[in-house]
Amino acid sequence: MMIKEPPPFCKNWGQAPKFYIFEARPQFFTWRGKYEKLLVCRTKKMENEEVKNELEQDDQKSSVDKISGKMDLTFCDDQYDYDWFLDVLNRGKPRRVRFRLVDTGKFEGHQLEKMVGMGADLYTSDRVRKDVLELEFILKAAKSVGTIVAFLLQNEIVSEEKHNFIPLASLAHLGRQGLFFHVSNREKDRNLADLSQIGVQCRKGSSRLIYYHHGPMTPEFVDLAKEGVWIHMSNKSIQSEDDLFLFLDMTAAARTSGANCVLYVEKEMSFSFLHEAVKSPALVLFKTAPVDFKSSFKPLVDEAVSKHLDYRAFYLYSTFLQ
Repeated sequence: MMIKEPPPFCKNWGQAPKFYIFEARPQFFTWRGKYEKLLVCRTKKMENEEVKNELEQDDQKSSVDKISGKMDLTFCDDQYDYDWFLDVLNRGKPRRVRFRLVDTGKFEGHQLEKMVGMGADLYTSDRVRKDVLELEFILKAAKSVGTIVAFLLQNEIVSEEKHNFIPLASLAHLGRQGLFFHVSNREKDRNLADLSQIGVQCRKGSSRLIYYHHGPMTPEFVDLAKEGVWIHMSNKSIQSEDDLFLFLDMTAAARTSGANCVLYVEKEMSFSFLHEAVKSPALVLFKTAPVDFKSSFKPLVDEAVSKHLDYRAFYLYSTFLQ
């Protein structure tokens, strides 16, 4: 069973499947065995207790034993209790499975610190975790075992202390500690100078700021890319040959700082423009219908698909904020 688009996590965590397994291939998800049955239960919005009973009726240990290192395992923290997560993390560790924990605020900081230290990648946001000291302890645990903490910036970036907001200086400090930031201008305008300041500190801390841009391009993006910021954008932003050259300059600047640019093809693109984008170091992801195998675009599509997008350069899945 092949599913081209992942579950809709963006707006409401409660609407998404809480537990699923998929092969580690961008934009393609494969459900296997018992977990396919569990997915169907989730799409019917069964209660947590009912799904838990489904798992308890199966042999949980044998189910986890079947998981291979080619798979990612993603949990939402409100599905099971703390001890259950620890048990699964402990049994999955020898199989080198990558666990991803979506944080909705159920667990305390010290509990997340424990799970991250056992090998779980944490995906959280500034609407859930606002305590800088708590995040520092979690980051320290992540660094000790090589996991990551991805942080979605949904609120405005403020320069001074404000209730329920993390100030710019603290965000930059967390970037220096190794926090991976993800921020988009889809709903809020973003100050590129603020993003640049955070991006510089992230680069020093061996993490990154990943920026998802919507709208026209400006020359300032080249300077932003020089600071080590990953930039995601749609080909809708490339309206002219000048825009294409600006994108190529931005990609070259990003590569000099160890980052890159990601271009999402959402509408028809001329062969010459697509050729330049694919032949550049940028990563090109297609959200359009598959091309015919006889099409002159097919070799370019195949070349683009062969490039691997690092899992640290996107939030949960590659088109999350696009």
